[in-house]
Amino acid sequence: MEAGKSIRLFKFAGIAVAIWGLMTAADIVAMSSHQRLVPWLSLLCGFSFLGFCMTSYLRHPHRSTQVLALVGMGCSLIFFTGPGFESQLLGAVFSIIRSGLVLVGFAAMLHFLLMFPEPGPFSGNSRKIRALYVPAFLFWLLLSYRALFPSETETVLDTFAYVMTGLIMTGYLLAGLIVFLRRYIRTAKELRGSNGLRLMLWGSLVGFMPALIGFLPALSSVPGTDTYFISLAILPLVWSRAIAMAWVEKYS
Repeated sequence: MEAGKSIRLFKFAGIAVAIWGLMTAADIVAMSSHQRLVPWLSLLCGFSFLGFCMTSYLRHPHRSTQVLALVGMGCSLIFFTGPGFESQLLGAVFSIIRSGLVLVGFAAMLHFLLMFPEPGPFSGNSRKIRALYVPAFLFWLLLSYRALFPSETETVLDTFAYVMTGLIMTGYLLAGLIVFLRRYIRTAKELRGSNGLRLMLWGSLVGFMPALIGFLPALSSVPGTDTYFISLAILPLVWSRAIAMAWVEKYS
């Protein structure tokens, strides 16, 4: 795909996701005031992922920032619930699109880490890269089937889908963590700062740890833990800056 067409396509997709976020905001406004805090924070996280990752790509078009833009769009839709639809078919269609982009975002996160701070042999093999997205695609087919043919009662398929959701997303995250740590350990200490690895490591820890603490069941009764996920908004800022250090500023 030509660079110009790719940029236009990503702009269109980014605008569509942003509109979905604004529709989510409209629903939040309709809520009672005491229910709005967590949804507003969730919306802030979503726009942080979308804004920083898309800006990184549009300012410095490159294969690595393009993959980061996919991460941003997919992760933002985790936080953008969108409006409710009276039409079951219309709701199913939007659910299929949303779940597809979220799964692509998680697969793209692993893809991005395979390219950061410099592409390795694996990321240069198009067949292997396509294989990264196969589990997400196959699971998306299952979710699409459930969205188009919902059951009034919970079935074995529903339970399987719930379990697989956690396994697929956790699998991509763990694989990405392993890839990143291996790259970090194998990189000379004096290079970890200049190529963005150190920023990526500590920035990601700052972004993930409070959110992880907030998700712990043992702390669910502690006031305010339901808002700890806001720390995730730091991640796209750190990632976009780290990729700038690794690629944009070095090769532009």
